[in-house]
This record gives sequence, structure tokens and C-alpha cells, in this order.
Amino acid sequence: MIHKTESNQDILKGAKILLVEDNLINQDVATAMLTQRGMVVDIAENGKQAIERLKGNEYDCILMDIQMPVMDGSTATRIIRQDQTHSHLPILALTAKVHDSDRKEAIAAGMNCHIAKPINLELLLDKMAYWVTWSRQIKSKGRETFNHDDTMAECIEKIGGNKHLFLKILSVFVEKHRDDDVQVIQMLQKGNNVDAKKLIHSLKGVALVVGAKKLHGTTIKLEKILLEETSLELAPLLRQFEKHLRDTISCLQRYITSSDN
Repeated sequence: MIHKTESNQDILKGAKILLVEDNLINQDVATAMLTQRGMVVDIAENGKQAIERLKGNEYDCILMDIQMPVMDGSTATRIIRQDQTHSHLPILALTAKVHDSDRKEAIAAGMNCHIAKPINLELLLDKMAYWVTWSRQIKSKGRETFNHDDTMAECIEKIGGNKHLFLKILSVFVEKHRDDDVQVIQMLQKGNNVDAKKLIHSLKGVALVVGAKKLHGTTIKLEKILLEETSLELAPLLRQFEKHLRDTISCLQRYITSSDN
């Protein structure tokens, strides 16, 4: 049986959070919720202030509104992601903009996920705990990294040296595959092994196209285990798959952002 990966909310105790929100009531409500759970909260009233806060502080997570005066959340996130020291910093969209286009806008800007207002506290805490855990694991264990002069150049050469096309491929990969780990786990929980195998096979086929060698290796192992229908090594391999996919998405988003400037 496959068990859902649960986020341990205890990791949030003592975490330093940057809340980027222009509405005073929303500031007070969110601050009360987070401090009650043991977090330390700084406030920025717009995206420009958020960027300034990052110059002198280190945060475990940013909760970013999208629609704000002076500088909106999407613009601020793109600027933040230009600094590689912040490539692993969780930025969660916390916004009343709930249409699918709004979610895609947030993800395209480099945010890790999209959470709708009004706030569902347990959902928010679970998402924060998940991404803070992910971020700290990256810091302690290292992450999938791409040498822009070698790996990416090699990938571009394979498609005839067309960098514009390559960036388009990366964007499509991020949009289509960023939640594949969640989908695979959900499929396996429901006993839908057939679709899980198809998804893994599809991802395996494109991982090398974007230079994700570690992710490709993990999909090969995962597909083999699913085909053999053995569960002994499945749980640790799923955790490895989850880590390599999220590291890949983070690296690709950083490369896309740096290439746009």
C-alpha cells in the first residue's frame, strides 16, 4: 500500500516567514495564525518591499499576494528568482485570484504553489511545511544542478542550436510535469498502476531532453519496479523521485528566468 507523504508541521516552529500583503486586515489575520503556531513573521506591503527585506534577512518561506500596488507578486517573484541564492526559497502564492489562469501565472513567475483566499489554515500549514522541508533538504543534501555552459549547451545543440525553441520546451516541461510526483502517488493510492506507469514512461522520455540526468535515472528505476509490481523498494524510490523532480523544476525555472534577462 502506498501512503501519502505527510508534511510534519512541527518544522514550522521557529520558522521565519515573510508575509507580502497590502491589506491590513489580512496582515493581522495571517500574522495571528502563523505566530500562534510558533512562527516569526515579517511583513512587506508590496513586492518592492519584499525584495528589500530579502537584502538583509533570511527567510524559510514567503507568502506572496499577487495583486498589490507599487509592485505585484508575480513581478517580485521573477526578480527574486534571478538571484540564485533564492532559487530554493519557498514562495507560495496566497491570493484571492483563483482562476486557472491566475494559478498558471503564479507558477510561471516561479512560485512553488498557489493557495486561494480565504485562508484554509490546515491546507496552508501543510503546504508551508512541505516546501520548507523540501528547501532544507536541498540545502543539506545538495540538488540537481545544471552546468549552463555544458549540459544546457549540449541540449540546445541536440535541437539544432535553437535556444528559443529550447526555452519553450523547458516552459512546457515545467507546466506539464511539475506535479507528476503528486499525480503518481495519487494514482498508486487508488490502485491505478496503469496510468502511473504511463506517466513515468512519458517523463522518462523527456527528462534527458531538458538535461535532467538524475531524474531520468530515477524514472528508469521506478518504471522497472512498477512493471515488476514489487513494492519492497517503492516507497524510498518515490521519495527520491519526488526530490529529483522538484529539484529539476527549480533549476529549470531559474534557467528560464536568467535567460529572459
